[in-house]
Amino acid sequence: MDLPGEAVGSAGETRVAGLAGVDLGLVVAPAGLLDVAHDALAPRFEPPGREPREILHAGSSHSGPARLNQAIARIARISPGGGLHLRRSAEAPALAPKKRPVQERSRVTFDALVEACAGLLVERGYARTTTNHIAARAGVNVASLYEYFPGKDAVVAEVAARLVDRVLRRLGRGAAQVVEGGEQRAVRRWIERIHDTLLREKKLVAVFLYQFPHTGQLDSIESLGPRLLEFSQEIRRHAAGFVRSDLSDASLQLLINLVTSTIMQLVFDPPRGISRRALLDELVARTEEWIRD
Repeated sequence: MDLPGEAVGSAGETRVAGLAGVDLGLVVAPAGLLDVAHDALAPRFEPPGREPREILHAGSSHSGPARLNQAIARIARISPGGGLHLRRSAEAPALAPKKRPVQERSRVTFDALVEACAGLLVERGYARTTTNHIAARAGVNVASLYEYFPGKDAVVAEVAARLVDRVLRRLGRGAAQVVEGGEQRAVRRWIERIHDTLLREKKLVAVFLYQFPHTGQLDSIESLGPRLLEFSQEIRRHAAGFVRSDLSDASLQLLINLVTSTIMQLVFDPPRGISRRALLDELVARTEEWIRD
């Protein structure tokens, strides 16, 4: 049996605490306060085919860019001392599995539950996905789900962990290839690889940006900033011949913020009247100005 209230959540859970974004002009405007009535239902994730701008505007007086900025700020902020830090609420939900499988048969069941949850989050959204739905899609009894997970949120957290690993593996595999084409193509390859990777995972990423109320409490998301920095440091090592020798980790962190925040806006809420290609070209040009030796 599902836990009460699991199928439909309160939009009050998604209240944003007015976290400050990094103000680099084109990057992230300071986030405002998203105050949703506690008795309102969390917004549904619309089926594939609906434009992102329509999703952002549905049932809300907030503009698309503002909602996106608030979602980014909800996940992470740059602290005065540098580095990526996440805001954690005082009441942490049960987000870890009860246990992890050891035997092959158990691993198959565990993986089937996580994969089923990932598919349902894209199709139905977070609020309309229940543990019964997940178990049915995985082809197991719901009791098998509760053998490994305390509830739906823990399964969703495992989906997030695998999403982050998948994205970073794809970026990591391309670290050496980014500079294979030489100096003229290296920056463009780096930016296009991030853009294409995010675009490929767009529907699932949207769930964690706009729907899941505990994104900022996930260890996998907390590790994302340092892991992106490691990936970029690897790119810097491969591109040592044409990257500024004095490009510090702090500068690299700001550069990551510039690139990822701009690409997120480009993927989830592209501005009208400016082509995707024109924005990517400008981002490449600005990045090259920053890093050239």
